[in-house]
Amino acid sequence: MNPQDFLTRDQFKTLLDNAGTPMHKALLLLMGDCGMRVSEVACLQAGDVDPLKKWIYVKHGKGDKKRTVVGTEAVFKAIEDLQVREGYLFPGRQSGHISTHAIGYILNEIADRAGLQEVRQGKERQRKKITAHLLRHSHASWLLDCNVPVSDVQAQLGHVSLATTGLYLLRRPNHRTESFRRCGWI
Repeated sequence: MNPQDFLTRDQFKTLLDNAGTPMHKALLLLMGDCGMRVSEVACLQAGDVDPLKKWIYVKHGKGDKKRTVVGTEAVFKAIEDLQVREGYLFPGRQSGHISTHAIGYILNEIADRAGLQEVRQGKERQRKKITAHLLRHSHASWLLDCNVPVSDVQAQLGHVSLATTGLYLLRRPNHRTESFRRCGWI
């Protein structure tokens, strides 16, 4: 994924402005403001959210790994607006939790309404392809832009290897320049 494919904070705000329901807004915020994987968001339960500590407990991360994700005020407000006190935050139609496919469909509809979804004319792409994973990539990029240490970004995203998180630095070379500037090297 190229750096120009990442969403800007303004583009993410446009997505949020086009979220049709409190559920849609909460889904967007968990993926964009927390960097959670779509599968993690789908199976999130009310008991996994701790607004006092500003944490969300991911019990079923990639490789069934557990971690704690830091949430924003907007995330906890959106979750509160769902008024779910127990069970899955995003219940499925029949039973259990919402499917990742359904979340992708919702995201596609929101991106279309926002005018941000991919449009192709010939071989050239005119807009981004908005996906749940793009929100996760964008989140990592925004954190690094705010000078969050790469090890904290690693923990937030649940990467086992710092090298995986370090790939975002390669896509954002301004971080290296800023680091040299902060230490007085340049």
